Amino acid sequence: MEYPDCFRIVEENVKPERTRKNDKNEFVLRKPLPQKWWIFADKRPALYSTIAGMKQVLVKSEVGSKLSFALVSNEWVFSHMLIVLALDSPGAMGLLQSTVHEVWARQYGSSMRTDLRYTPSDCFETFPLPTEVKKLDTLGEGYEGHRSQIMLARQEGLTKTYTRFHDPDEASADIQKLRDLHVEMDQAVAAA
Repeated sequence: MEYPDCFRIVEENVKPERTRKNDKNEFVLRKPLPQKWWIFADKRPALYSTIAGMKQVLVKSEVGSKLSFALVSNEWVFSHMLIVLALDSPGAMGLLQSTVHEVWARQYGSSMRTDLRYTPSDCFETFPLPTEVKKLDTLGEGYEGHRSQIMLARQEGLTKTYTRFHDPDEASADIQKLRDLHVEMDQAVAAA
């Protein structure tokens, strides 16, 4: 309340969602969210307990035009719109970033408008994972490292990087190398 302008924004944008009711005039959200609508929504103790011993985790936005996974610090506070997988190896990142997995996800996932809506129960849990992902670690690490270099050098995020990656008119050497690494990774995933 010490910052009335900020509080007004939260009241206008958060309160209606947190205090909405169903047809029976019952709150849709569980306690304490309707009563304390201004507080941070959820700490997700099960998630943070699961990833506590990990240095990093694999994440992907729930909805997006591009399939793009990233390894990030497990110390982040994760948005509800971010899929967090308790996987920390570059091989797992390479496996899920592969064209093989993208085709699977687009076949078994759903969409929001024209974007892929990645649902772990449909896209990840049903995907036939190879028994040995460690073999993919070297390729995944090289791929992720090169992709990070591109993003830092160009000050671009994943979406812009993959927009250029999929653009047939894009001929820059860094993107071509990423494509080559992607093909190599795809071949290793198919073999695994």
